[in-house]
Amino acid sequence: MKLEANNLACGYGRRKIIQHISFSVASGETLCLLGPNGVGKTTLFKTLLGLLKPIEGTVLVDGRDRLTYSVQEMAKLIAYVPQAHTPPFPFTAEEVVALGRTAHLGIFSSPKKADYRIAHEAMAALGVTYLAGKVYTQISGGEQQMIMIARALAQQPRFLVLDEPSSNLDFGNQAQVMSKINGLRQQGMGVIMTTHNPDHAFMCATKTLLILDDGSSKSGEGHGIITKENLRKAYHIETCIGYLTDEDGARVKTCAPLFH
Repeated sequence: MKLEANNLACGYGRRKIIQHISFSVASGETLCLLGPNGVGKTTLFKTLLGLLKPIEGTVLVDGRDRLTYSVQEMAKLIAYVPQAHTPPFPFTAEEVVALGRTAHLGIFSSPKKADYRIAHEAMAALGVTYLAGKVYTQISGGEQQMIMIARALAQQPRFLVLDEPSSNLDFGNQAQVMSKINGLRQQGMGVIMTTHNPDHAFMCATKTLLILDDGSSKSGEGHGIITKENLRKAYHIETCIGYLTDEDGARVKTCAPLFH
């Protein structure tokens, strides 16, 4: 299955925020979306999810125009993980994950035993079953992010869309979340994620879309897109891009800002 954007222009009313956006993400691939604040990443996400209609161009899911799908059909194909989420009631982590089954339930229906089994399997896939009975609002930020990803997995989607999944997490939790996302890709999930850290693209992306501050974009493999010149155009800073060697002797690309 493939999610495609063809010459997409996104915005509000007739006002274009970004335009000429084209990319494709297939099952088992990760697209990492980079760009400065206010450049239109969230607007693009809203268009992909169907919350906004494209001003120009099309979004195709499995070769079919995204606008022809019903809300319930799309919920079974694409799951969204926001930056932050606080439920209005003190749900347990397991109950939050079970809410991901809503797309598969009828109106006024509540999750059944089979739905909780699927929720448990989603939590097990991320190694967070130990959180099942804990109150969601009382667990750490990293644990909450894992629960939100588990909730998305409980939808049993084909694509996962994540808005800055490592936002506000410490170094260790960032690495853990990125590792789990990489594992989902390796299991065949299609992933689209935004991040402010170019290293995340080096870590787990098969493709990168860099949106510049003038609304234009560059797309391709991360190593070809994340260059000093492109980062200068996007963020107006100088960077150093080099290689580290991991414990297995493999070279790992990394990026850091330069301060004068």
